[in-house]
Amino acid sequence: MKQQDVIAYWANRWRSLAAWRGQVAMKITVKTRKTRRRVGSAWSHEGRAIVYVTNDLGHDLATVLHELAHLAAPNSEHHGEHWRTLFVAAAVEVFGGSIDDYEIDDINFTELDRQIEEAARDWLKRTGQAAVLHAIGVTS
Repeated sequence: MKQQDVIAYWANRWRSLAAWRGQVAMKITVKTRKTRRRVGSAWSHEGRAIVYVTNDLGHDLATVLHELAHLAAPNSEHHGEHWRTLFVAAAVEVFGGSIDDYEIDDINFTELDRQIEEAARDWLKRTGQAAVLHAIGVTS
């Protein structure tokens, strides 16, 4: 098992979250990151996204939700209010907590990404996944 397998598992499980507010065609591909430019991309008109593995599992899982939120939001949304609402609703559904735990307004979307990365790392620790994945050599 590799980190890429863990990310692909959760990406496929999270395609059907209630946060997406309906059935959305979603195909997620997980690839090894070869450049420093992008960690993910989504093409909502095609219902597909790519997540590039960075070897930071919390970051990569947050990227999965980020790209899935793009697939669930309209094409014109980009990182606007509707996309932010979907992204945070998904994080709360997956990682727990409350919508009130997140600062959504008047911040750059990269700061929202950081908040959700932190929630992902906390979730990995709280659920014991971080310890198990480290013990079996999937994460360092």
